[in-house]
Amino acid sequence: MTTLDKLGKLKSLIENCIYYEYTKAADPIGSGAISKIPFAEFGKELHETGGTRIIPLDISEKLGCEGPATSPALCANFVHILAGEELSTNFNATSQMFYVMRGSGRTEFDGMDIPWKMGDFVVLPIGKETRHFADTDSAFYLVHDEPLLRYLGAKADIQRFKPTLYMSEDSLRELDKVRKEADAVNRSRISLLLANKE
Repeated sequence: MTTLDKLGKLKSLIENCIYYEYTKAADPIGSGAISKIPFAEFGKELHETGGTRIIPLDISEKLGCEGPATSPALCANFVHILAGEELSTNFNATSQMFYVMRGSGRTEFDGMDIPWKMGDFVVLPIGKETRHFADTDSAFYLVHDEPLLRYLGAKADIQRFKPTLYMSEDSLRELDKVRKEADAVNRSRISLLLANKE
């Protein structure tokens, strides 16, 4: 290998190097390395009208990333399913969570039948063919991390937890306990984090 060949290989190895002072890189928004998430409003008419469909809350053009995306790492969606209809989803995501804003029905995931109703949260692992069936006119707020995996060039194929249903009545009961705790008045918010043993 000639010296010129060696220099050419070395140049191809170092041509993409960038160096950041640590405190600027640790705050990528403040340093200007990435932009702030722009404000966007998506009205309820999106999920209260029209047919059965997924409605991505997409601001990818403003973010300067491939879409659909609501942030560089997440995509939020409204899902509207008319009574008696079904909708299939399949995201390349490590997980997806949906909150049932109205309606009732069930979701088929990996051989499981998961019932849901207004106020329930459902969390599903990895992107697989998922079928949602509505008994009544239904709407979800659904979030997944496909934009992050798309950016990383990764495929989610390892299931890290089982599908999990957080029932409305259980969530409200736990939230009421938190609200009634003696030090609740000293907190900046009364809220719960939904977690999973796995």
